[in-house]
Amino acid sequence: MGEIKVSQGPPGILEPLGDQGVLVHLASEELARGFAEAVKTAGLPWVVEVLVAYRCVAVFYDLELTDYATVTQQLSTLPFCGYTEPGRLFYVPCCYELGPDLLEVASLCRCRVEEVIALHSGQAYTVYAIGFVAGFPY
Repeated sequence: MGEIKVSQGPPGILEPLGDQGVLVHLASEELARGFAEAVKTAGLPWVVEVLVAYRCVAVFYDLELTDYATVTQQLSTLPFCGYTEPGRLFYVPCCYELGPDLLEVASLCRCRVEEVIALHSGQAYTVYAIGFVAGFPY
C-alpha cells in the first residue's frame, strides 16, 4: 500500500451534508481516498455510507445511533494515510471516426488527425468521480 502522509487530528474542513451526513474537504485526492478507507475500516457503528469525489469525502450516518457533533468529533481524531496506489484500470474504446470536431482540433493543434488520436488514446486518465449523467467520467 502506498502511503504519503499519516495524519492525526482534523482531516480538513468538516461541514454538514443534509441532516445525516458530513462532508469532509481534504487537501488532495490521495488524502481523500485514504480518509475514506480509514472511515470504512474504523468499525464505527453509525456509518451508513462513505463516498469519495475528488478531494471530498461524504460520510453518511445513522441519526438513531449518533448526532452531528459526535460524528465530527470522531472524524476529526481518526488517524489516516493518503493513498498513492492506482485504482482499477479500465479500457474505454473510442470511435474517433464520428468525432464532429476532430478535424478542427487537429487544425488548431497544427497536427494531423492521426496525431490527435495517438495523443488522446495514448494516455491513462484518472477518474475521481462519476455523476450527473450515469456512467459519464469526469
